[in-house]
Formats: sequence, C-alpha cells, structure tokens
Amino acid sequence: LKVMHLLRSLELGSNEERQLNLPQLRDKIGQEAHYAPSVFSFFLPDFSPVGPVLDMGLASPESQLLDPPQIINFINGATSLPKYGLNDCGGGFGDMTERFKMKDRPYKDYFSCGSSATIPYQLQWEPSNFESAADVVRELDLLLTGGTLSQNNRQIIETVYSNALSSIDRFEALARAQSMLAISQEFHSTNFASVTTTTRRQKQASVAVTEATAHVVDYKAVVYVFLAGGMDSHSVLVPLSECTPTNLHEQYMKIRGNIAIARRDLLSIKAGPGSQPCNTFGVHPSLRTVTQLYNDGDAAFLANVGSLVTPLTKYDVENKVKGVPPALFAHNTQQRATQTLQAQNPRANGILGRIGDALNLQASEQDGKDIEIFSAYSVSGSPKAMEGAPGVSRVADVLSSSGIAGLSVVSKKLENPMSNMHAQKAQSIY
Repeated sequence: LKVMHLLRSLELGSNEERQLNLPQLRDKIGQEAHYAPSVFSFFLPDFSPVGPVLDMGLASPESQLLDPPQIINFINGATSLPKYGLNDCGGGFGDMTERFKMKDRPYKDYFSCGSSATIPYQLQWEPSNFESAADVVRELDLLLTGGTLSQNNRQIIETVYSNALSSIDRFEALARAQSMLAISQEFHSTNFASVTTTTRRQKQASVAVTEATAHVVDYKAVVYVFLAGGMDSHSVLVPLSECTPTNLHEQYMKIRGNIAIARRDLLSIKAGPGSQPCNTFGVHPSLRTVTQLYNDGDAAFLANVGSLVTPLTKYDVENKVKGVPPALFAHNTQQRATQTLQAQNPRANGILGRIGDALNLQASEQDGKDIEIFSAYSVSGSPKAMEGAPGVSRVADVLSSSGIAGLSVVSKKLENPMSNMHAQKAQSIY
C-alpha cells in the first residue's frame, strides 16, 4: 500500500502504453500483491517484536515485515523511484525489464541507470512553484502525509530541497524531497506521529581488522532451518524391511493406498540393529542429499515428534484424560509451539533465544559482570525460535539471504538528513 501510495500520489506515468510490473516485491519489502507466503497472509496476527511491544504483552503483526533488510530495501526503493523512475536501478521497486521500450525489448532503446531521459515509467507530478522549498514541501506533505508533517521534519526536508536546488537542479531537488517524505515517520503512520525530545540511542559499529586471528578452539554454532510449509511425514521415512513384530511396509502400503510411494522408488537406509522397529527404512526419493548425509553419519531422523503438554496415549486423547496443547491442529499455532517447545504457553520465548539467555547469564555470573558469549543471526526475518527474554541478550541480527543489506549510492547521499529526521523518538496517541 505504501508503494502504491507513492506511485498514485506522485502520478507514475509512461510515454507509451505499458503494464505496471512490480515483480519480486515480496523479496524486497516483504509484501507483493497476489503473492502471500501462506494462507496466513504476510504476517501472523499474534506477532510481537522484541522491545516495548513484547514487554507490554501486546501484538504488532505488521512489525513482522520490519526487519533491517526490508527496511533498507524500502529506503533504497524510495530514493530510486523519484530519481530513476520505476525500475531496478539503485535497488528500485521495479525490475530490469522496465529499462527497455516495450516494442523493442530486448534489442533497442535500453537505458542505463544514469540516462534518466529515456526512462519509460517516471513520476510526473510537479509542484506549482519549483523556486520555493516551503511551497514544494507543503504540497508534498498534503499528497503523501496528509498534512501531518512535523515542523522539525519539514525544516529538514526544506533544507535538503534548497541545497540541491542551488547546487544541482530543480529535478534533483524534487527527487530528494520526495524521497525524504517517503522515509519520514509520518509517511509510515496512520495517526499523528508526534516527535519527542528523547534522542534515540545510536550505537556506533566498529570493526577491528587484525593481521592474524587467534585460533578459536571452543566455538560452537547451531544452524537452524525451519521449513514452514506442510509435509507428508509418513512418506518421508517409510518402514521398508526386516520389521518386527509385523510387516510394517505392507501396513504402510495398505493404509496409504494410491498415495503410497512404491518400494522401487524409495531410497534405502539402514538403522542400528535392534534399535528400531525395522532394520531398513525407505527415504522419499526427492531427499537424496539428506539420504547421503545420513549414510555419511552427518544427519539423523527424529520420528514421532510433535507438540505435547504431557506424555499421553490415543486413549488419553479420545477420552480427554490428559491435557493437550491448545489449537492442536492449527498450523500457525503449532509452528509457534515447534519453535518454543512449550506448547502450553503461547507467550513462551523461542528455544534458541532461551538457550542464548542461559549461556549469557551463566557467563555473566562466572565473570562477575554482564557479558555476551552468544550471538544470533537470521536470514529470514525475526523467527519465534530466536526470541529471548527482554534485556538478557542482544536481539538477533537479521541479514538478507544474499548477505548484509546496505544503502544504495543514492540513499547514502541522504543518509545524514535521514539520521537527523529520525534522531528523536516519535510517539502517537496509541
């Protein structure tokens, strides 16, 4: 909606008939029309980001999309759009095909990111008076933020516009002002955002490079891969042969019927003699790499795993003798329980986060001061599994799947005024 608001308000248009194309937007900012990641849409209704929201026991579903890579991608898209038009230049919201004229693609009239004169899709809105920074910002405020822009932000953006107008030209000045509005607190709020006098705490990153690194002998890492989709587990690991006391493979074929996997297609693996109901199992034919890892001794299968509050039997469940986890057959609830290992507690912290908290608390107790020996990194947002207790461990660093996300060349030119605009915390009536 924010991207579409920019395109509509600033009058995206083309000098030829074209179809609007916003591919792979979900990978950039977390959302894309008609491309929800699951039936639960783009964010979970009970998501709580680490910080004040979680501390107060509140939920903020949309915050699930506000991880650092997606925030950086939105900033880059917001600075690219006014300068380059709708395409992929500078991390834009569009893609490379928008750099071709439709009738000639892909052979003629291709433009590079510097040749703005031939961009097919451009923002066509212009202010009534280019020479007045106050007038330009006032009109943009009305279009993009409904007249709610704070006096502090207004002054910062007017300064950005005036500096670019005097040193470059009016089109660069307008592009920078439009970008600054799209990055303001007011643009991302549906209510009045009041800038406070409380300065945000800024942590300066420092990276020390040494000629030689001491050999680390006690380092351990856990690589956690969570596959959020559904899985037909009964065909992942199939009883194959040498089963006691009954022929479990025959039972599998009978019960599964026409969805059973034929014996000839299964990948055979051996179990330890006498350790399992069968000495030989069959792995799903699509899991050849997993099978090889198992045969090499680098992977194991954990079967019959699920959410429990207490050990129970089929009789216990059917006769309600013992308690079962809440919402036992709800996909999203069980995903959360799988990441906390506390199915009975919907507010439980994640299993990896709790492990990190325990390690850091133990190290601090032994050292006599607060230290952190546990660090966490995610390449897929802020999963529940990595959520720890507030204030105990540092929040996990979120990276993009391609590495560390960074500001584009265009965004870096606005880095200082952006920092000034967000230097003070903002609040709302909510």
